[in-house]
Amino acid sequence: MKKCLLSVALVFVILTTFSNLAIGNNSTLLFFESDSNKYEIDTTFKLYIKISDVSDLFGYSINLDYDETKLVLLEVSEGDFLNSTGKETVFKNTIDSVKGEILIASALLGKSNGVTGNGTLFTIIFKGKFPGKCNFKFLSSYLKNSSLSDIPFNVTDYSIEIFKIEAGPVLSIDTSTLDFGNINFGDTPSLKFNIINSGKGELQGEISSLNPWIKVNPQKFYGNTEVTVTIVTTLVAPNSSYNGEIKIRSNAGEASVIVKVYIVQEISKEPPSLKILTPENNLLTRENRVFILCETKPGCFASINGQKVPVDIEDGIFWYNANLKEGTNTFEISVWDAYENKRSDVLTIIRDTTPPQINVDNIPLLVNIEEITISGKTDPDAILTFNNSPVELKVDGTFTVKYKVEGEVNQLVFTTSDSLGNKKIVVRVFFYSPPLKNKIILKVDSKIASFNGINFTLDVPPIVYNGRVMVPVRAIADIFGADVNWISTEKKVIITLRLEKIVLTIGVNSANFNGNEVFLDSPPIIQNERVMVPVRFISEAFKSQVDWDAATKTVIIKF
Repeated sequence: MKKCLLSVALVFVILTTFSNLAIGNNSTLLFFESDSNKYEIDTTFKLYIKISDVSDLFGYSINLDYDETKLVLLEVSEGDFLNSTGKETVFKNTIDSVKGEILIASALLGKSNGVTGNGTLFTIIFKGKFPGKCNFKFLSSYLKNSSLSDIPFNVTDYSIEIFKIEAGPVLSIDTSTLDFGNINFGDTPSLKFNIINSGKGELQGEISSLNPWIKVNPQKFYGNTEVTVTIVTTLVAPNSSYNGEIKIRSNAGEASVIVKVYIVQEISKEPPSLKILTPENNLLTRENRVFILCETKPGCFASINGQKVPVDIEDGIFWYNANLKEGTNTFEISVWDAYENKRSDVLTIIRDTTPPQINVDNIPLLVNIEEITISGKTDPDAILTFNNSPVELKVDGTFTVKYKVEGEVNQLVFTTSDSLGNKKIVVRVFFYSPPLKNKIILKVDSKIASFNGINFTLDVPPIVYNGRVMVPVRAIADIFGADVNWISTEKKVIITLRLEKIVLTIGVNSANFNGNEVFLDSPPIIQNERVMVPVRFISEAFKSQVDWDAATKTVIIKF
């Protein structure tokens, strides 16, 4: 009973005590809050009186002032802060609607410790009756702890706007000033404000910055819109204050938002950072262009080989497309800040489009063995294939491969390449002729001849003319598998075997062999209506071996 009487007496003392605000340097703050700062006429709204960072609050006496000409006070109710610990409280209020003043007092019942923390002390419900700005402020107020001593605190005033909805759109801005305070040079901070349509029609318009260091987004709006304002600090000199303006133009008129900022930077002699993201240094490539990507501190400047390149103001990225010449290409990359602090680096890129060299030893055009060995040399670090199969190189780049003949015509393909894909191809072709396994025996003045021991008959026997054995051209050509073409008008005979071509003329001591003139010991003649040709010349032209047995007047041809 004594505790209850004590609390009631305290409330009475508080309610009947009018003195100056007990304001000190304490962090405790007494402030207003509402769900919005704009309300339409005849709309009810709640005004919350809150406290933050208070310790041991036992009771309070708060005197408020409001605009009674534009507002109607409907209700005052206790908040949940003092009774948040479950303790019983006493709550009283006195309203002077003529002066627009409210005196509210509350205290804990009984002797106990006060409440610590943040919360709502009480709530007032108003109704707007006339348009205009309405101010709320604290008059004489007290905060008491459990020892009934004053608690120092600070206060903030508050205002809202009561508006009347017009038939058309009404342009409203929730703030007239954006104050960024002190910000560091190189940073890109952002603040927001809201464009509000207080009317009933459709609101639309444009937002523009009157200063290049202020960026706004969006730049066009329709209806209620949140606008983001960003400061590009690198576009102005540091260690200075700046005032800028944002202009809002709409179908409901114009408005402005003032932007205030102070750019801070300690002048440093440290050069800005420089990082070459791509490519890696000493890159080896066969391409004729390269993409260079680098990064530095936003707000800095950059050049590559003396050519200035733009730097992204947000992330500090800059890039360059460079042409490459054959061999070593050097790029000097430099970055610097507004104080000429400079950092440089060198990027080296090597362009190589030259394929490895390769030498293949000579291969006879005509081969009569079934397997040959080919040697050669290429660059020691090259990759070599022979007919699409890999070849192992020795330390000095020399190589040896074996090849089994696959037919009459054989093609050897050597491909050498490097790690960049530069390649060189060397092709060798040779002909395969089996060993001399065939034998033809001809006897002067005899029509009987033999081929590998089998006798056959000639139309005309071989003869000796001018000391040379002459044989029928068609007979000898058929044995070798050659083609014979007789041009009677020119008295010429053309003999063709693979790539070999012989042109003979009756009575002429020379022949054309593969385009070259060759002297004959005896010219071709016609005997018994048959063209007779020197047997040794024809046989040796077809890579055959010719033996002469003078005792028996026998010619032996091996091929």
